[in-house]
This record gives sequence, structure tokens and C-alpha cells, in this order.
Amino acid sequence: MQGIFASAGERYLSTALFDSLRHEAENMTYN
Repeated sequence: MQGIFASAGERYLSTALFDSLRHEAENMTYN
């Protein structure tokens, strides 16, 4: 259970970080 939670948390954090960086990259491209 703890391992699954850690894996899901890691995936969520990496996904949120990736989305944030991708959003910034898109804004830079459009500007």
C-alpha cells in the first residue's frame, strides 16, 4: 500500500511539473 501511494505520488508530481513546464514553453512560443 505504501509503495503504491509513493509511486502514485511520484507520478502525480512529475506529471504536474511536466505540465507546468510544457505550459510555460507554449507561452514562450506563442509570445
